Amino acid sequence: MVESLNTVHDHVVDAVFISGFAKYGQIMVGDRAFEFFKNGNPNDHFAFRWSEIEKIEVEVHGEKVGRFFALILENHQKLRFSSNQTGPLMRVIRDRIGNEKIIKAPTFGRSLTKLFRKRRKS
Repeated sequence: MVESLNTVHDHVVDAVFISGFAKYGQIMVGDRAFEFFKNGNPNDHFAFRWSEIEKIEVEVHGEKVGRFFALILENHQKLRFSSNQTGPLMRVIRDRIGNEKIIKAPTFGRSLTKLFRKRRKS
């Protein structure tokens, strides 16, 4: 059996890890780390200490938090997840890493306007 980095699990949520193929499992947020355990094989898991997470990008539509979010690690690796309970999950994570590390994910429209603004300045 796999050892968890956490001593206490504050929040457990069903989620999907998106990496080309969808991996279904559970996200466990605790006092020391963010962990993902795959449903079929609990040995297939990964965990990141709070100090390893640089920021978290969350999809926001108007005033509502979307299903998708991405962890951005210190080495600039981006891991994408989806969950039905992203809002409550982000509240628990915000208590662990701070409000300044949770940011809005850029939308397609914002990306286009940013691209055109750079071209005008040139």
